[in-house]
Parts: sequence; structure tokens; C-alpha cells
Amino acid sequence: MFKPYFPAAVIGMSVALICQLPCGADIDAKLIDPYVQKEFQWAMFIDTQEDKPYLNYRSSRLNPITQVRVTASSFQQGKTNTPVITPAQTYEEFWYHEEVPIGMRRYRTLDIKPNQTGAIFLGSRGDNSAAAANVLVRLAVELDLQELAPSLVEVPLDKYDVIASVLGRYSFFPRISKGGRQCSIHLRSHPYNKLKDEYFYLQN
Repeated sequence: MFKPYFPAAVIGMSVALICQLPCGADIDAKLIDPYVQKEFQWAMFIDTQEDKPYLNYRSSRLNPITQVRVTASSFQQGKTNTPVITPAQTYEEFWYHEEVPIGMRRYRTLDIKPNQTGAIFLGSRGDNSAAAANVLVRLAVELDLQELAPSLVEVPLDKYDVIASVLGRYSFFPRISKGGRQCSIHLRSHPYNKLKDEYFYLQN
């Protein structure tokens, strides 16, 4: 009976590669994950909550409410060339009724220099993926105008298809870039055993 042979070095390299990939479920709004702070110079985290009792009264037409909170952090290197661990702070909050935005509050400005490598992570909480996608598009355009376009947007696998569909409503499609500077979103799913990975370009 034939038994495939895999050198120990090849197995070791494969295990090392897998271990280097972060588990999206371990990344939270504080953004203190070692992988994130090592690979990126800034990051954002999008968290959705649908259990907020705002405007929950009889005859209310704005209930239920989804709250979408965006935290952000930039990572400075210490003297030992390791990131200085600082929990992220709230950047913006949005309120949605289903897919309709009804409120927004910005808490601070971004302390990020142009052309730095960054990423956006979407949390697993909440079912209103359409609202999360709306916030994602808003951030992508805003950051692109500031030359802060994220190199990666990572979302849970069970939200990937909905978000990809909503991106199409805002003219972001997985087509080949026409070249030159173009607003785009690199969308990737986690966990990685069923990886989905596409670039969505804004089509004018």
C-alpha cells in the first residue's frame, strides 16, 4: 500500500504558516491582537449590536435599532521594535433601522499618517450585515480620500456573501482593475479553512 511521504521540514513550514494566520474570532474591538499590531500600522474594528432598546415604544417606526461602533488604533513601534500595546478607542458610532442610517456620531479624528498599511475587521456579533456593509463602504471611501485605504477587510464567513452583495449596490464589483489609482476593498473571510478572498473595485 502506497504511503505518501512528507519531509518533516515541509510539515513544519506548513504548520508555521497556519499558526501565523490570526483567528478572526480572537480579534476584538480593543485591537490588541499581536498579529494585527505586527502586520499593520493601524486597524479598525466594526462591531454591531441589535439589542439596544432605543426608540422601543408603541407605534415606533424606528424600532428595532442596530448600533454599529467603529474603534480604531494606530500602532507605534517601541525601542525594541515591538508594537506599543494601546487599546483602541471609539472612532465613530452609527445607528440603523434595518438598512437605513438614522444617526451618526464621530468621537475623534484619526491619528494615522497617509500611505500606512492598515486593516478593518468586522466582528461576529449581530445579524444586520447590510448595515455593517454600509459602514464599511463609508469607511473605505473616507479612508481612500485620506490616502489611508486598508490593505485588507476581514469578515466572518457567514457574513461574507451578504456583504459582497451589498457592496454591489454601491458599485463595488469583483472585476479587474482598470489600472491607476482606484478605490477598492480587499474582502477576505475567516476562518481560513473555507477561505473566500476577492477584490472589489469601485466602478464609476
